[in-house]
Amino acid sequence: MGLHAKLSASKTKEWLHCPGQIVVDEMFPQEDTPSPEARLGTAAHALIERCLGEGDMPAVYLGRLIMILNEGEANEGFSILRKGAKFPDDPTKAEMTFEVDEDMVEATTCMVLYVANRCVELGLVKATKSDRVKVRAVSELVAKGTVRLETRTNPFPFRDDTGGTGDVTIDAWPEVLEIVDYKNGSGIFVSVKNNPQVRTYGMGVCQVGQDEYISKPEDVDYELIRMTVVQPRHHEAPDGGVMYEEMSPSDLIQWRDEVLYAGVQRVDAVRMEVEEWIAEYGQPTRTQLLDYLCDHGYLCLNNLEHKCWFCSDNTDYPAAHRKVQQIAAADFADEPVDLDIEEYDMDLLAQSMKWLPFIETWIANMRKAAKKAAMAGASVPAHKLIRKSTHLAYRDQENDEDAIILALTEKFGIDREKVVTAKLATPTQVMALVKKADADEDEKKKFAEDFTYRPQGDVDLVHESKKGTPYVPETAHSDFEGVELDQVGGNTPQDEDAWD
Repeated sequence: MGLHAKLSASKTKEWLHCPGQIVVDEMFPQEDTPSPEARLGTAAHALIERCLGEGDMPAVYLGRLIMILNEGEANEGFSILRKGAKFPDDPTKAEMTFEVDEDMVEATTCMVLYVANRCVELGLVKATKSDRVKVRAVSELVAKGTVRLETRTNPFPFRDDTGGTGDVTIDAWPEVLEIVDYKNGSGIFVSVKNNPQVRTYGMGVCQVGQDEYISKPEDVDYELIRMTVVQPRHHEAPDGGVMYEEMSPSDLIQWRDEVLYAGVQRVDAVRMEVEEWIAEYGQPTRTQLLDYLCDHGYLCLNNLEHKCWFCSDNTDYPAAHRKVQQIAAADFADEPVDLDIEEYDMDLLAQSMKWLPFIETWIANMRKAAKKAAMAGASVPAHKLIRKSTHLAYRDQENDEDAIILALTEKFGIDREKVVTAKLATPTQVMALVKKADADEDEKKKFAEDFTYRPQGDVDLVHESKKGTPYVPETAHSDFEGVELDQVGGNTPQDEDAWD
């Protein structure tokens, strides 16, 4: 944990494909307050570091509080508070404090046990049925340096603006050097394949302890470099949340030189060009800089493959507004026509779909900017601020529940059964309980098959780069091929039972 480099490994994907963005951030730093989810991830990383370093299982810390210290500073760290400690009264400290609940224990246990079991596979730890014994053995490897925690790495040691911090490094010399990166998020899935962040870590750990920059594969003392991502809380991750990619030293060095360093050089080129521009025309405003970078191809507007529309700078400068107008003009230049599947220009439709994420982000940002201005007291023509309607709520349900029930049953004569209802837990909640139960795995599987199923979701049209099995719609002809209907326009069967 600690400060990120300007060209940090964690943001490699961003500066690698949009070199202008890093220059904007350098010249006009924006307040980047970590979200509660990001801080929760930091707390989970802290628990993993403590467990592997001390030889404890995460469950030992169940119910304890983890406080993040000196967030964003060079000496950023954490403290696991004593048993029975309460959340701080200070709101600022409370925002930095997280409880080690069952969800955190379950997720971090996946990471801790992966490292322990991997050390067994590599012959660094003796095989045993006791997870606790294996984890304690890993802590001894940490003390020896065979397993390293929170290792600062840099694929380009001659630069001070690149690199990052690897979560866990397993040194099984001379066969394998492995970097393990833990992802606590459940929202965005992080694939390990062709992942520039973990590859950067992988190249960086090869050079930890080296006196100079490694340029030849024979200078790497390992036969294989393995990059592993553990993301147990995401539904797209495999069982255990473990994914890995293996590369030979020669392939990893080639990627570093041809892809990663080329990206670094592009950022340097943008920096130099902007410096020359400033020398000639003076210090630009942020909007002027964004426009300049966009017009010169250094700030991409809508890169589907790299999903750059998530960038907050994507839509708040004139070039972006002009692009939206251009798209709208192109799509609506002709007279409106009915969307007839046989007559509509599919190439035009596909081109329009390509820009939808960009336009949707632009719309969202415009709404956000207008609301922010209105909340600050500005008058937005033809618009007004209102409060949204909400559902009726009890004033203090926890404390007033008995009084509410008493009033309803005695004063109004309403049956208690109508007032107090018990609902079965959701299938997801139930299966979470079943998963943790001490029972036979076949019985768990049978329960899931007997009592639960996953209904088919709505069909959506997405870009081909997104994950998911393609859905092939059945036409009316294929639905009823070989079936004679007695009448047209009547009810059609929805499933096999409907025919009975």
